[in-house]
Formats: sequence, structure tokens, C-alpha cells
Amino acid sequence: MSRFWTKLSQKMIGQAIRDLGDRSTNDYETALAYVRSDKFITDCEEARYPIELRDALDEMVQLSDVEKRVVIRDIMRELKKTPH
Repeated sequence: MSRFWTKLSQKMIGQAIRDLGDRSTNDYETALAYVRSDKFITDCEEARYPIELRDALDEMVQLSDVEKRVVIRDIMRELKKTPH
């Protein structure tokens, strides 16, 4: 797996996480569908992220906006620690 595909997958997942933070955007539904897709699992593997991220994000969408922001911040902080 090349570094390019790893970085691309990391960026796609990061954007989806940010899009899930605001239900009022058009990108929210697209991000939610992506997180629930098989492609998300493949991208997690390519990005070297745990596939359990899907479960965390699926649960996160049930939280209040304030809680989502905190969870998104914490998730993004942890994901940045992933070796590239």
C-alpha cells in the first residue's frame, strides 16, 4: 500500500468525521452513508485506523451538537497519532 493511498484515505475519513458534526449541511447524509458503507471499512484499513471507528461514529451521531464537537475533537486528536 502506498503512502499516497494511506494519506488519501486518512483525509477522506477526516472530512467525513467533520461533516458528521453538523446535521444542517448537505454533506451530513453523504458522510453518514459513507461511514456505514463497506468502503469506509476498506479506507480505515488503508488509513491504518481501527475499524471500530465506524461504531464510535455511528453512536456519535446520536449526541447533542456540543457533545459531537467534543467527540470529534478527541477522535481527530487520536487519529493524528496514527503512524503515516
